[in-house]
Amino acid sequence: MTKKKDDLGDELRRGEAYLTCRLTLTELEERQESLVKLTQDRVDRETGLDHWKADKKEEQKALEGEISSIAGQLARLARVIRDREEERSVEVIFFIKAGQVTQVRTDTGEIIHVRAATPGELQMTLPEGGRDE
Repeated sequence: MTKKKDDLGDELRRGEAYLTCRLTLTELEERQESLVKLTQDRVDRETGLDHWKADKKEEQKALEGEISSIAGQLARLARVIRDREEERSVEVIFFIKAGQVTQVRTDTGEIIHVRAATPGELQMTLPEGGRDE
């Protein structure tokens, strides 16, 4: 849902939100290269683990931790590639109008969230010197 900024009211503040973003072809290729590299790293670690298991108990635990970490990274990268999107930090603007705060992505103009303004936010929108009489 995208609206013109003029329809949203006055800008209340800017911030950032961690939001899903479509991957570009270049980003997708980078993630695929990372997946291949991580897969090879995992194979290397597993091979190393097999060599050390018999006589290096402490080394075994360290390698198992690395493999577990890589497995988590593999799962995340595979999900990003499958879905062709990932969450990242995106600048957002908060607008206030008629007692409602609207949060808008600056990269796409999409309305992310609309909620009732807090008393503090409503106070911020009063004209200087208090209410009009």
